[in-house]
Amino acid sequence: MISDYSVWPPFFRDGKAEVIVGNYHAGNIDPALRYIPPDPKEYKSGFEYKLDFVQNDRNSVPCEQGNISDGGTPRWQTESAPWLLLDVPSAIRYVSAKRAQTSDPAIIKSADQTLSHLRAMRN
Repeated sequence: MISDYSVWPPFFRDGKAEVIVGNYHAGNIDPALRYIPPDPKEYKSGFEYKLDFVQNDRNSVPCEQGNISDGGTPRWQTESAPWLLLDVPSAIRYVSAKRAQTSDPAIIKSADQTLSHLRAMRN
């Protein structure tokens, strides 16, 4: 989870781009929806994203020869992401949605505590 971020200028090579995103670590949420505070030594970190320039094929139509595309809108797409990074409002939505999907009282309790902590971070 991040509280703020910065994006460094991209580096372009061979139709691809590399972008470094720096962020302030705000903690993690484990699979049981418990909030884990950030390590005090991890004040700020950065991740490198590799991007490919691709056509948006949402309007493709299947046929015998494969998919026929209308071309779509070109866009940059991540080749790989190190992991999911959420800002605090997104983390609140994530934990709320996961809480609604479970009937496990321990997870519900953890989710309620995490939501309380996240809402305090937002203010």
